[in-house]
Amino acid sequence: STAEYLPWWKNREWVTTQPEDDQVINALWLKKGEKALLCVSNLAKEPRSIEVVLNLAQMGFQSIEVADAITGETISAEGGKLNVKVDFERYRLLKISNRK
Repeated sequence: STAEYLPWWKNREWVTTQPEDDQVINALWLKKGEKALLCVSNLAKEPRSIEVVLNLAQMGFQSIEVADAITGETISAEGGKLNVKVDFERYRLLKISNRK
């Protein structure tokens, strides 16, 4: 309830994706410098690999840990860059926190 909500049309300073088209949508809930929740959606009719680049400085982070919020899978995020596979018409929910 204390996180800032940054929908896809407002979060370009914090998150960019490749591919960057109308079939990839993301939303960010940010508690600056502490933690974040990122939803990466694939609206395409086929699975896609989506590269996500987080602006760590803008988010108040230096180094982060990322995990899939549903499966618990750890996701590599060196320098704020990560690659996620997203099934067709599905999403991935990612927990982002300061590296300990």
